[in-house]
This record gives sequence, C-alpha cells and structure tokens, in this order.
Amino acid sequence: MKNVIYLLVALVVTSCASTQTKTYWVNSSKANGIKDSAAYFQVQEAEQIQTNQWQEFPYAIDGFEYKAGYFYKIEVKEEKKVADVPSAKYSLVKVLEKKEDLILHISSNWKLQQIASKKILIEDFEDPHQIPQLEIDASLLKIFGSDGCNRFFGRLIHLTESEISFGPIGGTKMMCIDRWLPDLFLKEITQVKSYKIEGSQLFFYNENKEEVMIFKRID
Repeated sequence: MKNVIYLLVALVVTSCASTQTKTYWVNSSKANGIKDSAAYFQVQEAEQIQTNQWQEFPYAIDGFEYKAGYFYKIEVKEEKKVADVPSAKYSLVKVLEKKEDLILHISSNWKLQQIASKKILIEDFEDPHQIPQLEIDASLLKIFGSDGCNRFFGRLIHLTESEISFGPIGGTKMMCIDRWLPDLFLKEITQVKSYKIEGSQLFFYNENKEEVMIFKRID
C-alpha cells in the first residue's frame, strides 16, 4: 500500500508544472541572421534593448506572429514541468511594443559615387568593376565587396542608427596597374565614424563630421 502511495505522490509531483510570466525583447533578425521559421529567436530580458546582449531562444512562442525587421517587446507565459525542466512551453500574453529596426536599412549593396570630394564617373573607367562596391549585412555585422582591384571582407565593430565603425579588413592580393582608387578607398573607409541614408544614397562621415564617401544602392 505504501508503495502505491509513493508512486501516486511521485506521479503528482512529476505532472506538476511551474508557471510564470516573463518579458522579453525579441531581436529584429533571428540567430545567425537567418529569417526563416526554423531559426532561433534572439531575446534579452531588459527594460531597454542592450547592444550585443542577445541570447538564442530555442523555443516556439505560441500565438506570436513574428516579422523580421522589427524589435518586439513581449510578455509571455512560461510553463515548465518540475521534473522535466528542459521541456518548457511558451505562449504569448501580449505584445507590449513593436518598432522597426532602422539599422537594417543599411543592409544592401552599394556602389561608390564620390570619395574625398572626387566624383566617380563610370565613363572614367575602362571596366565598371574598377569602381569600388560595398555590401553590408547589418544583422551579421559583416561587410564584403571590391575596392576596384581586390575583393575584401571584414566586420563592423560598431553600428547604430547613425554611427558606424569598420574593423580590420582582409582581402585578396591581386596586382593592379592603377592603384590610386583602391588605396584611397581602403584608407578612407577606416576613417568612417557616422552615416546617413537619403533615398538610394549612403553618406559616410569621419569623426569631424566631414563627408568622405557617397554610395548609391544597386540592389
């Protein structure tokens, strides 16, 4: 009889679930920048969004309709079984706030139009590939492109809605006869500290707020 009682108590304890309400910020892109439904949410528990404090959230949230490109502040109900902690269920209570991630507007392919007050005209080049191009992926903080001679790659070490800084840039080592533009491009991009987007144009400025480069969106 005692064994039966112990078994019943164990079953009751195992079946009991703890329930609590939590508030999360959900990032505008999913883990690794993937936007499909199979990728994990990135969340943080904070009153205001803290840069680089995102953590992967490997659970579905019932009732939550997510759209990439927006930050969400949500209240969720968390249910966990006492004896089976990894098995958690989350459901949306309500969306507290939703706002567009303006930083993602810089994610695009850009072609250089002007550098150090010198306009870059396609008719000045035998090959249009000699004009530098820059691809920015804000969700991954990565950059790719061509300086007009070599392919390059690197990372963004700082990015807000108006500020931007580039980390070390690596690339291929092809020999080119005319190096003035590639060399100037790689020099000027390290001086960039802020930016603005107007229509299809991207403007880069140095720490003195002087305009150093202008790009045009090409995708």
